[in-house]
Amino acid sequence: MVERSGVILSVVASADEKVRLLKAGADDYVVKPFSMPELLARSEAALRRYFKTATENPVVIAGPLFVNLVTREVLLNQKPIQLTRKEYRLLYILAMHVGLVVTHDHFSMKSRLGTSAKTFSICAASCAN
Repeated sequence: MVERSGVILSVVASADEKVRLLKAGADDYVVKPFSMPELLARSEAALRRYFKTATENPVVIAGPLFVNLVTREVLLNQKPIQLTRKEYRLLYILAMHVGLVVTHDHFSMKSRLGTSAKTFSICAASCAN
């Protein structure tokens, strides 16, 4: 039995095994080989489902910043702000790692912005304004 929910990665493609683990509590089952974008999308979907069921108010509040991780509502000083997809993605990564150091490499991998420090800097500067 799966004691914690999550995405199962396996080389076993048996329908019986998939059904057994999904019924035991797994959120998803991915068979190798798989692409990283697919794995990230499935993981993000599992997180969204978790936040929807774990709490009625899945928000991150940091000073004047309010981020609802389910509805994607972002408020700064109680005023809605519009973010591009890339900007929201960076903010989401930071919100998911409150109180932790997030490296450029981690951002590059999680945000799918590529490894360009310039791309990251431009997007981060845009978020700061």
